[in-house]
Amino acid sequence: MSINIVIIGGDAAGMSAASKVKRERPDANVIVFEKTETISYSACGMPYWIAGTIDDEDDLLVLTVEKAREKRGLDVRERHEVTAIDRSAKIVHGTNLATGASFSQPYDKLVIATGARAVKPPIPGMNLPGVFTLRA
Repeated sequence: MSINIVIIGGDAAGMSAASKVKRERPDANVIVFEKTETISYSACGMPYWIAGTIDDEDDLLVLTVEKAREKRGLDVRERHEVTAIDRSAKIVHGTNLATGASFSQPYDKLVIATGARAVKPPIPGMNLPGVFTLRA
């Protein structure tokens, strides 16, 4: 019987988890919800992009949505934001950011890999052009 595994977050941790599940359980239905348009970018390459060493931000992508679907058999739903988790019913609810439509997705197992944000210290000028924050 196929198992439904929902992963919230399509960056490094989320895509690693999704890929690992598919390797271990090829019959699993793995659904990844990512609120942005891209997945699995190389965060450690960001300083090179900021410095101009890398011209194209797309060079930081480790895996595209298309490759994740075609080569890894993952159901990646970009621009989908999960806004609620009903743990007792085992359903996630959210919004398709491209259309504004609501969605509900049942799951057997849930992985939350929503990442982190950089801390912006209260220093004057932090919001000026050319000032960047990176998370470690």
